Amino acid sequence: MDRIVSVALCTCNGERFLGEQLASLVGQTRLPSELVVCDDRSTDETIAILERFAATAPFPVHITVNAERLGPAANFAKAAALCTGDIVLFCDQDDIWHEDKMALEIAAITKAERNVGTGIPVLVHGDLEVVAEDLTPLYPSFMRLMHPKFGLFDTSYILENNVAVGCTMAVNRDLLKVALPLPKEALMHDWWFAQCATCCGSIVYLDRPLMLYRQHHSNQVGASAWLHRIAVALKSPRKQWRTSIESLRATVRQAKALESWLVGRNCTKQPDRDAVSAYAGLLGGGSVSRLHRILRHRYGRAGRLGVPWFLLKAIFA
Repeated sequence: MDRIVSVALCTCNGERFLGEQLASLVGQTRLPSELVVCDDRSTDETIAILERFAATAPFPVHITVNAERLGPAANFAKAAALCTGDIVLFCDQDDIWHEDKMALEIAAITKAERNVGTGIPVLVHGDLEVVAEDLTPLYPSFMRLMHPKFGLFDTSYILENNVAVGCTMAVNRDLLKVALPLPKEALMHDWWFAQCATCCGSIVYLDRPLMLYRQHHSNQVGASAWLHRIAVALKSPRKQWRTSIESLRATVRQAKALESWLVGRNCTKQPDRDAVSAYAGLLGGGSVSRLHRILRHRYGRAGRLGVPWFLLKAIFA
C-alpha cells in the first residue's frame, strides 16, 4: 500500500538557505504527497520563495502564514496538525536532506508498524552530518557528538535529554493523535513526541546520517559548544548556574505534563510510569530523597560530569 506522506516545514526569515532545502525535497527518491508550510511571520523574501516553489513543485504545497509569531515548538505542532498524511516528516528551513531520507524513514515506519501492530504510535529518527554554512564538513555524527554515552536511551534518559532531533524525525498518524495538542510545558515538539512514543509506542533509530545539518555562525555545537560554555561560565558563572537550574526545572515541568498525559491512558506497551513520576517529583523533598530518585532511575547519565553535576543541580534547584 502506497503511504500518504506529508512534510511539515516551518519557516521564519529563512531566505538564505531555504532554496537549497526545497531543492533537496524535490530530489528525494520518494517524493512527498504534500508539503505543508507554516511561516512564523517572516519579514524577508521567504514567502516569495515558497510561492515560486509552489508554482512548479511536483507535489502540492500548502502555505499558511501565522497571524502572530508562535515560536518553533508551537509552529511545528500547528504544521503537523494541518498535515493530511498517515506519515509526517518534520523539516527545518536551512538543512539539506539526503536523497533517500524519505524512502528510508517510510520503510522504517512501515516495518515498525508491522512489528508492533496497528494503532501503535511510532517515531523514527536518525543521525545527521554537521556542516558549516558553506557545507564544509564539521562532524560526521551529531548523535555521537552530543550524546557520547550513545545507546543508553530509555525513559529516564529521554526525560532529561532531547534525543530525537526534529529535522530527522518521521511520525505516524497514531502518534500525532495522542501527542497533539502540544502542552504548554513541552519544551520542543520533537522532545514531547519522543517522550510520548517512548512511553506508549515505539521509537526506531536509524544509525546513519539522513541529512546535512547546517550550523550558522551563531549556532555553537560539539567541542566549540563546550568551549563556549566554559567561556560563558568563567565570564558569568552566576548567570550560567541560574540557566542550568532553570533548564532542569523546565524538564521537570515537562515531566509533570507527561505524567498527567499518562493518567488513564491505556498503552499497549507498559510505560515506565515510575521513572516519569519520580522525575516529575524530583525537586520535592530533601536532598536524600532527591539522591534516592536519581540513583534509582539513573538520571544524570548525559554529559561529561554525569550524575554528580545532575545531583548538584537537583539539590539546589
